[in-house]
Amino acid sequence: MPTFSYRAFDSAGKNVSGTIEAQDRKAALRLLAATSLRPVSVESAKDAAETAQAAFEASHDFFDRGEGAEEHSGGKRKLFSFRASASATALDFLQNLLMLLQSGMTLGDSLRLLHNRVGDARQKELAGALWKKISEGRPLSSAMAEFPQYFKESHCQLVAAGEASGRLAAVMERIVGYMQESAELRKKLTAALAYPLFIVGFAFLIIIFFLTFVLPKVRGMIETMGGHMQIFAVLLVWAAKLLVYVGPVLAVAAVIAVAFLVNWRKTEAGRRATDSWLFRIPVFSSLYEHSHILQVTSLLSTLLESGINTPEALRLVEKTVQNTILRAGYGNIRRMIQEGSSLSAAFRKTRIMPDIDIDILAVGENTGNLASSLHRIYDTHRAEMSRKTGAVIIILTTVALFSAFAIVAMIAMSIVMSVLDLSHSISIRH
Repeated sequence: MPTFSYRAFDSAGKNVSGTIEAQDRKAALRLLAATSLRPVSVESAKDAAETAQAAFEASHDFFDRGEGAEEHSGGKRKLFSFRASASATALDFLQNLLMLLQSGMTLGDSLRLLHNRVGDARQKELAGALWKKISEGRPLSSAMAEFPQYFKESHCQLVAAGEASGRLAAVMERIVGYMQESAELRKKLTAALAYPLFIVGFAFLIIIFFLTFVLPKVRGMIETMGGHMQIFAVLLVWAAKLLVYVGPVLAVAAVIAVAFLVNWRKTEAGRRATDSWLFRIPVFSSLYEHSHILQVTSLLSTLLESGINTPEALRLVEKTVQNTILRAGYGNIRRMIQEGSSLSAAFRKTRIMPDIDIDILAVGENTGNLASSLHRIYDTHRAEMSRKTGAVIIILTTVALFSAFAIVAMIAMSIVMSVLDLSHSISIRH
């Protein structure tokens, strides 16, 4: 019977190693699990990891080996390269790690394979660092916590819960799903706002071109021929001159104001004041509320479904909330929960959520299915946010197009009226 060497964590979290006889690698893993050991790596002369690697690479080309090999072999590099953000890198890394764990590989083998075969330099470095730390006896959650630029504290806590319950792959799947939903939401908002911003910028450039180039040329030509511009045209020319001379001053003043606001926001009073403004901005305050509820309900449901108790889940949610007023509210909710209050009653006292959402929470508590209620709240606010975002985009686009059309129409009418007035004057003189 084949002999397998292994490294694993015992129930006390200590790193142990040894050998075990089994028919195959899966049988060895089952035997180790039966003895309350959490294997980090299980190897033999005919390690199944090579087979899993070959099959996995054949069906999933997520390692980008061609690009990585080209970079490391000294080949030509691309003239322009765009590095993914830290959150995008973390999502790609966790997706790759999850695929390997679900294929039956141990955590240590998965990280080693990613380090050896992944093409992205940052993922390679991250996999190598994590592999080294767990080989020294560190749990994955503790190793991930040393890379806060990639992994949030809530993610590390979820991984710790998965390690403690022996459901690491299942918990990892929840983390990846949460990160994918967050990334998809940001992508939709960015794509939705891109078009109206483009329209506003393009309309502004057209107006500047007419005011600073076309209109002065027409005015000079008409005055040379003995005519004069209409009052609208004169006002527009004066507006253009004012823009030329005052515009730079306003731009500098705006930069100074933004710098002052940024520095003031770093203070406690400034942070609280600017955070409170987010609840008063017309239209956008509603979008901000929906976005906040989406973030909190998604994370809270994931934490609760992973076996984390409600006070601890609220503590992690509190740390992820950036708004100081909302963060203080979640701190109060957590303290009320610890004092024996129900979650729905605590939310009702702080008024962080609308009453209808709190009623749904109360139903979930009464039926013992709180996570399902949180999912229902999430779906409701996602649909509402999508609807309101579409309405805001239509309004912004319409206002931008109408404003540009109105100003260009005024310029055109002033030019036409001035030319007609000049034509009338010439016909009278002759």
